[in-house]
Amino acid sequence: MAGEPWTPELKRWTSFQITKNMWRFDPMYEHDDLMQEALIKFYKLKTKYPDVEKVSHFNALYKTSINNLIIDKARERRKRLADTRIDDVLEDQLPESALSNFGATAIILQEMPDELKAAVHLLTSGRVRLKLDRPTKKLRSRENHNARLKRRLGLDDAVGTLKAYLTS
Repeated sequence: MAGEPWTPELKRWTSFQITKNMWRFDPMYEHDDLMQEALIKFYKLKTKYPDVEKVSHFNALYKTSINNLIIDKARERRKRLADTRIDDVLEDQLPESALSNFGATAIILQEMPDELKAAVHLLTSGRVRLKLDRPTKKLRSRENHNARLKRRLGLDDAVGTLKAYLTS
């Protein structure tokens, strides 16, 4: 196995997997960049596991590591998207004069107490949403928005208070 090269079959399989999962990656990655990362992964595995003698075993190890690489890149992109705040996106796309002209909603959000601003930020950030949507074990109940905000901010009925503030 020590002399087994990067075969055309592995190259074809890798190219197919990258093409099939291209939608998961950050747009800054191109197909050739990901192929190069896959080739680096191949040679790292080859040096890390020199005792694997059967080609089929090494190919299975390689394919598993490529699938894990795809998953890691997708998680990296999802985390980056979840951490991106809407203000940062708007500042990049709109001129500064347009940012101050959001109307009544912007005024309401600016005049809101700091506790409710923190609650709105936690409710609208993607990371909280992803954690709430994740399935839980049957032994414990799912934590709702009020329970999460009470634990993180110390607010008793944050969602009710927020509804009351917005409707008044």
